[in-house]
Amino acid sequence: MMISPNVASGSGGAGDSAGGGDSSEESAGTGDSGVKSKSMANRHGQGGSIVYASFEDGNTDREMVCKLCKTVVRFHTTSNLWSHLKRKHRSYHNEVKLASSRPTQESFNPRPFKRRRMDTDVKRKGYELYHCLVWKSYPFSDVEVRPGIVDPLVRMFMGETMAPPSRITMTKWLNEDVEEITSKIRYYFGGVDSIYLSGDSWSAKRSMFGLMAHFPTSTYGNVTLLLGVIPKDKHDATGIRDLVRAKLKEFGLCNRTEDELWVYPKVRGFTSDTTAVMPKFVGKLSGVQWIPCACHVLNLIAKKGVQSSLVLNELLKKCSGIVSVINGSSVKKKEFMAKLHELKPEIKHLTLKGMVETRFNTHLLMIRSMLPARLAFEALNYRVSSREWTLLEGLVPLLQPIESLSRRLEGAKYPTMSLVYPMMTVLIETINAHEPTERELKLVRGGMMKVVQSKWKQFYRPMPVEMKLTPVILDPQVRASRLYPKISTTARQQTDIRLCEASIRRSLPEPQSSSDQSSHILHPRLDRDDPFDLGLSMSVQESLSGDLLTTYLSECESDPPKVNARGHRESSDEWYRRHPKLDPLAKLYRTYSFCPAAACSVKRLWSKAKLLNIDVRTNTKDENFSSLLFLRYNEAVLKKLGIHSRFLDVFANDQAYTF
Repeated sequence: MMISPNVASGSGGAGDSAGGGDSSEESAGTGDSGVKSKSMANRHGQGGSIVYASFEDGNTDREMVCKLCKTVVRFHTTSNLWSHLKRKHRSYHNEVKLASSRPTQESFNPRPFKRRRMDTDVKRKGYELYHCLVWKSYPFSDVEVRPGIVDPLVRMFMGETMAPPSRITMTKWLNEDVEEITSKIRYYFGGVDSIYLSGDSWSAKRSMFGLMAHFPTSTYGNVTLLLGVIPKDKHDATGIRDLVRAKLKEFGLCNRTEDELWVYPKVRGFTSDTTAVMPKFVGKLSGVQWIPCACHVLNLIAKKGVQSSLVLNELLKKCSGIVSVINGSSVKKKEFMAKLHELKPEIKHLTLKGMVETRFNTHLLMIRSMLPARLAFEALNYRVSSREWTLLEGLVPLLQPIESLSRRLEGAKYPTMSLVYPMMTVLIETINAHEPTERELKLVRGGMMKVVQSKWKQFYRPMPVEMKLTPVILDPQVRASRLYPKISTTARQQTDIRLCEASIRRSLPEPQSSSDQSSHILHPRLDRDDPFDLGLSMSVQESLSGDLLTTYLSECESDPPKVNARGHRESSDEWYRRHPKLDPLAKLYRTYSFCPAAACSVKRLWSKAKLLNIDVRTNTKDENFSSLLFLRYNEAVLKKLGIHSRFLDVFANDQAYTF
């Protein structure tokens, strides 16, 4: 039996299977049922499915009668109707299915929201809705139209008549935007001389590795750009190297030589934490210098120092438990705040900070929040003795300088590498100058000094002199501050400075002098066994008095960076613009100074990733999650650099939506 073509248009063709009735009655009945099934389709939002042609209207809106066997079928969607045909009339079911697959059938009306082509206005509205979903972290499934439901967000952008793009369309736009922006960033990197990288792992809900690029620009200073968030399945050094290499290849930052060796001509350094796998991973990147995260080193200094005293370590844990009990109970918190307002009415508001084991600054924040409320803790009998309060007060001066240094070094919009060497020197001096009276505090001070010396010897001393001292010497802000004299107090420091100055002179253009002197100036003999002997004759050293470095040193003394009325000192870039004759030094300064001293930018990235990885996105693919994070983090930076896509061009005129 072959199905009649009229079935597709709702005009019968089931007389043989029904086994009764003449053809005229079937045709008439089928015609009526065709009208009813069409209205039923519209009433239930089914778009005129072909299966309705095989049924006629029942007694209620949820019942239909099979034309073949006169069986009453209860339904909500077409699934029950198709199931009935499949169970009772399998051959007929197969023929109807075959007819429904033909797009030329008149009864097959596609859903109005699945347009093959959208007009310009609908596209623009769809792009705006897509931008909102990316920026506000809404899932794409929110725009799916359900029967009788219109999402307020969809109504805001699309109005009452326009159909929103589907989730598949938005995912396609997402991938196209990432590909387009990646190609433009790759072209932009062609004009950048040096790039520094930073990276960190995240394993809260997904195992991923974040990779960022840092490079200077003549207009916007230091730029931090997210290259990608890479799903990580291997946690060893080789696995991370392969992931990073593939991502760098996308942006044209690595290539393979004829000897089958991978080189990274523009990548100068990689900043990461000091876990064991990171130095090994960076060591597998040919020609890339590993730079330890200064904030992570400071964290280790504070953490190991506090752990040197078992009494203080247990005291901090006890205080953390007290704070957790108060913050975790609304009754106890109200009781505590009432007692605090009774004993100290001048304190209008107080937030007790909890302690996080992996962040040393939370130790200090917890102590600072508890000290003003000491009377309230004692009145409520929280069992903190007077000696323990004395220990907490004495711990603040030891942790305070570390917190100040970490806040200064975690910046991403200004150079920080020029601050590491002098600030570490100041930290050692500050810890040495502090002389506590309590035995436990002396243990903490001794433990901190021991860790400072060991970490400096382990991480920073092996670094090339050019990497750690060139930013310091060529930063006019540092030279004008009180920090610079502190880095040349020991013989080793003076030796490092002389070696770095000689390296800077080698990097500068050749001065106008005799050929013999020029050869010595450009290629001095640096003897590491006798570092004070630079291999320069007196005549050559005298000729250096007229070079750019000497001119720079004299300009720093005669014309230091200016301070405006608000007390802000002008940046080093602004100072170099006022001295155009020092352009070669300015270029060298930008090459080294914009290396990030800490990997805090990647840490802040995970804070945004946490907002994206919400409960309704648990099934999002890692590739789509990485694309969403890439667009959201880089939006402001890409606008500054003039890199646009359809996603960004919608808001190119600074149009903004408030919610």
